[in-house]
Amino acid sequence: MNVGIMGCSGYAGRQLLNILVMHKKVSLKALSSNTYAGKEAKNIFKLSQYTGQLVIDSDVEFLNKATLCDVIFLALPHKTSMANTRKLLKLNSRLRIIDLSADYRFKDSMVYEKWYDCIHQDKENLDNSCYGLTEMNREKLSDTKIVGNPGCYPTSVLLGLLPILSFENLDLNSIIVDSKSGYTGAGVKPESYKMLAEGIDNVYPYGGTEHRHVGEIENTIEKITQTKAFIQFIPNLIPVKRGIITNIYINMKVKMTYSEVLSQYRTYYAKEKFVIVHDEIPKLSWSVGTNNCHIGLLVDERTNRIIVTTTIDNLIKGASGQAVQNMNVMFGFDEDEGLKYINQNI
Repeated sequence: MNVGIMGCSGYAGRQLLNILVMHKKVSLKALSSNTYAGKEAKNIFKLSQYTGQLVIDSDVEFLNKATLCDVIFLALPHKTSMANTRKLLKLNSRLRIIDLSADYRFKDSMVYEKWYDCIHQDKENLDNSCYGLTEMNREKLSDTKIVGNPGCYPTSVLLGLLPILSFENLDLNSIIVDSKSGYTGAGVKPESYKMLAEGIDNVYPYGGTEHRHVGEIENTIEKITQTKAFIQFIPNLIPVKRGIITNIYINMKVKMTYSEVLSQYRTYYAKEKFVIVHDEIPKLSWSVGTNNCHIGLLVDERTNRIIVTTTIDNLIKGASGQAVQNMNVMFGFDEDEGLKYINQNI
């Protein structure tokens, strides 16, 4: 299958490239990066396992190769993705697109516009899109034209909540989420707060109460439960390169035991290749370098609260790995193709 990546120079794009060069069903046909246009991908990204001679295009030049591809991954900023999606589909109507930005994560353009403070420029294609949390929408992926790959924080939160969102005795407005992410989650663009002297031996809460991923999490919960949800979410940067550990706190209206809740998680995820439920709290290191989400939980009978801990690699399960997992489902490949052993070189 012929594949292109538009925007291969960011952390997510580089990780995606490392996965796809090892994917047995993929032939890379086009790459774009305005930063590295005209240079050979193998040399720029140190792809020792790649034997091809693919030259990186500018974004404009990349569009000329749309007809060569069956699927294109967009590792671009929001707004840029939707502008290019429209162009790509006009050039190649059979093309399927997996977008790692936020542009196709919301079916309702008004919700997108509220949280991203811009007008959605491709509303007609929202009807052809699917939210790409694989474990939630697997059956819808095979027929979709555009996949809106979830954000890294929402992936860690929603995978921690999916098994219990059907419980009627939960207070959906009591959800508090505390997430901690490595610095690759802040992107490759150099900024002062990412300097070693600022980040090392430090923890940095950011985003206040208006982090954009709140909208994505609430919107998804509401679609599943058909109930309005308000969550409290605070992300933090911690002095590691990659990985997210998330603690989720949710109040019960009726008491449940630890065994009852754990059984629900194990049943829900029994057939999933990339979600592992433990009878202990997972460590961040368990997920780094993998497409796995590790889940552990506590039930505090004193406060009548469920506490769920999840860990993922923000660049893999939180971005590029989940994107490839979605592609595998869309095209009927083994779901773990290309994702068993992952090169972390970025």
